[in-house]
Amino acid sequence: MSKTQLRKELANFDAQKLREIILDLYDARKEAKDYLEFFINPDVDKKMEAVTVLLSKEIGRVKRRLVSPRWSRVNQIIRDFQSLNPGAEYVLKMYWAAVRMAMDERAAYYVSASFDNGLYKLFEKMLQYGDRNQVLDTLLNDILLVFDKYSESRNRDVRNITADFRHTLSTFQSTLRP
Repeated sequence: MSKTQLRKELANFDAQKLREIILDLYDARKEAKDYLEFFINPDVDKKMEAVTVLLSKEIGRVKRRLVSPRWSRVNQIIRDFQSLNPGAEYVLKMYWAAVRMAMDERAAYYVSASFDNGLYKLFEKMLQYGDRNQVLDTLLNDILLVFDKYSESRNRDVRNITADFRHTLSTFQSTLRP
């Protein structure tokens, strides 16, 4: 059913029938329940804490003694948070929290072969999202401070990733919208 068809059907219902449908939807689907609860009480900070816990569990996921997050799941968690419309700056903070968590895992533990590739893609998505929504400048100082921290790491791979991220950021900044 398309959105237009749904709109036409809902126009035929009275207020009582709409309430019943919404309550049935609330009971039937966890996603709808989360959305409606956030709609009624939009506590962004509380939701960010809950999402950060989910991200932490997924990014710290270990498989065969290697940190091996499912990057599609990490992106899905962020998209689910974004679907609540908390504001672009909060979504960007979630992206940045995920990147920082992944860099911490990279610095501290052995990681799977696909880890760095997923981390690069996540970083690029964060930059693109921040640019598209014109909120990237709010995090630039924090990004550079974290890069300074990791550029002094004893882990050569982490230093290399940080250097690559700095290069990506400087290349991206040169193409940013004015």
